[in-house]
Amino acid sequence: MGAYKYISELYKKKQSDVLRFLLRVRCWEYRQLNVIHRASRPSRPDKARRLGYKAKQGYVIYRVRVRRGNRKKPVPKGATYGKPVRQGVNHLKFQRGLRSVAEERVGRRCGNLRVLNSYWINQDGVYKYYEIILVDPSHKAIRRDPRINWIVKPVHKRREARGLTSIGKQNRGLGKGHRHNHTPARSTWKKHNTLSLRRYRVMNGPQLLRLLLHTFSMVSLAHAGLMHILFPHSSGLDGIHIGPSKRASNESTTLWVIQDTYEGSSFFNTFDFYTGADPTNFVDQQKAFADGLAYVTSDNKVIMRGDNTTLLAEGVNRNSVRISSQAAYNTGLFVLDLDMAPWGCGPTLGDGTWPGNGEIDIIEGVHDNEHNQVTWHTAPGMANKKKGFIFINLHEGCNLTTTTNFTGTVVQTNGIDNIQCDGLLNNNAGCGVTEWSRASYGPYFDSQSGGVFAMKWDSSGIAVWSFYRAAVPQDITSGLPDPSNWGEPVAALVPTNCNISRSFANHSIVFGDWAGNSYSTSGCPGTCSEILTDPSNFVNASWVINSLKVYKAATLSGSASSSAPRSFFVLPLTLHIAIAVAAMQILSLL
Repeated sequence: MGAYKYISELYKKKQSDVLRFLLRVRCWEYRQLNVIHRASRPSRPDKARRLGYKAKQGYVIYRVRVRRGNRKKPVPKGATYGKPVRQGVNHLKFQRGLRSVAEERVGRRCGNLRVLNSYWINQDGVYKYYEIILVDPSHKAIRRDPRINWIVKPVHKRREARGLTSIGKQNRGLGKGHRHNHTPARSTWKKHNTLSLRRYRVMNGPQLLRLLLHTFSMVSLAHAGLMHILFPHSSGLDGIHIGPSKRASNESTTLWVIQDTYEGSSFFNTFDFYTGADPTNFVDQQKAFADGLAYVTSDNKVIMRGDNTTLLAEGVNRNSVRISSQAAYNTGLFVLDLDMAPWGCGPTLGDGTWPGNGEIDIIEGVHDNEHNQVTWHTAPGMANKKKGFIFINLHEGCNLTTTTNFTGTVVQTNGIDNIQCDGLLNNNAGCGVTEWSRASYGPYFDSQSGGVFAMKWDSSGIAVWSFYRAAVPQDITSGLPDPSNWGEPVAALVPTNCNISRSFANHSIVFGDWAGNSYSTSGCPGTCSEILTDPSNFVNASWVINSLKVYKAATLSGSASSSAPRSFFVLPLTLHIAIAVAAMQILSLL
């Protein structure tokens, strides 16, 4: 048993000799201290950690004691006690809990801090003692941490006085007046008398099918005899009830099956090194390997970086690496797992004359940007033929839909939302969406041990998600991605205002640096040529890639039987051998 687990179990046995002695000694110590004082560390580290405390800068622990009982207070001049004028003969007591009072008193004392949570630590016959977790909203460590920077928002000022903390929500209730100023009895009864069977449910249909298709090969099986062995009670049915279905007569489920995996020692075998003319001096594969600009570590992490050791003369370009995948894609689900990303671009780029087949910038930024930008570049309102740069078949081009189908912010040009994706307008800017999270790009992204970028490209449009390391969904780490569970994307281009299949085609995956003269507008000191000479400015210009996985859509079709319950999805008896073999293994475990 670990230390935190031991402490947690010990506090559940408050009548044990060990804890009684500990609480008695600590209570004597607390009586000697001020009513409100700062603690160097939490008295109950297990409880503090569960309530959000971290042993890092920006977090503070205050200890406070609150007098027990109703609102009788000691008074001077020999009076026995004092009480509120309105207490009367009914002995009305203060309706809020003492823990809420403790939070409010500490919040008033520390006006520059914000109350995160609190917990009980001790009590005697006169007082109850609490520890309050506070956060400094102006500290950089707090503002940069995406797991706690929500408390920086102005709406959380004096949150303990407005019932926004945990104990405040418990005391506030839903009714009006002192008789209802508590959690409703109905809610309490329902909570205590409801048994959740979530842990005991069998995997539903789509999850089971994704697991089976991911694990086994897809070889068709048309022998119904095996189905009687696996499911002996299924005779007379048109299929097997596997999971929930819709009410429509024809059903289909889209699963994402692995198509290509780029990782480890074989990563560079499937990419070509770009050495064409560019403001950046891109080197070929042989020189990149020789100079240590591209390599794979012993733990299978792929490293690509710019030269950060050579002191250059002014006017000389610095060596770097740009690669593009040998395979081209027209649709798919792309999942990129990174530990570190440079201050550059990670696009997919169409072949032919740019921007005829479009460009999708999944990771884009330059200089000291703190927010990732997703950008689309398309042809100027027409489609191009492969033979020469001849434009025919006029269409309306692509425009961003500014409705709330994504969480990012549309990039503006001269104060106006730049919704036109025409790659030849506004200095080739395209249409872009900036993420709200500072953990999506630059040093903040790297400090969180990176994260995952995902792009879904199909007939429904192009959507991009980003997850910092602590928030990566379980279905991604397990290799069974399901974008329907990821919430709203940070950026999305829908077919309402864009012909997706015509505007984006034959895309290769490109890892490279920002190729353009944008230094004059960066706000950085000096000139571009001066910065290029110093190798220390390029320490963070590196890719650290764990993997890049490309999934293709596999659609499972079925029909709803009138004899089957509405809550089930009916599959034909012509199943895949993958499902049959896996079902036998599952049954053997029952």
